[in-house]
Amino acid sequence: MDRDRRQCERIFFSRKNGLKATFTLPEAQEEIFSATLMDLSLKGLGLSFKKGEYEIDIGDRMCVAEIRNTTDLEDIAGIAVEIRWMRCYDALNHILFGCEFLDISDAAREQIQDFIRSWAAQ
Repeated sequence: MDRDRRQCERIFFSRKNGLKATFTLPEAQEEIFSATLMDLSLKGLGLSFKKGEYEIDIGDRMCVAEIRNTTDLEDIAGIAVEIRWMRCYDALNHILFGCEFLDISDAAREQIQDFIRSWAAQ
């Protein structure tokens, strides 16, 4: 991917970090969608889930319910995201996808920036 396209600092996580993102789906608020958090920036999230677990597609919208295993990202709960890209490789058991934040508040943006800075300093 062209590095010049990246407008925001991004941090990456491994599965060992254990960060999970949960979402509600607009048409079924009681249904929870869960994925492993792979990366985070001020613009959005990179996620993965096992093949066959969920049926989602590019353009689908979801609402962040929570980021599990950290209390440092509570302000992003309630933010809507849109799936912007998906990758499904035969050699992998997981589907990778990227979500863009929609209408993010200043408080959430600041909390994400602080989290990125503190994570990078570790």
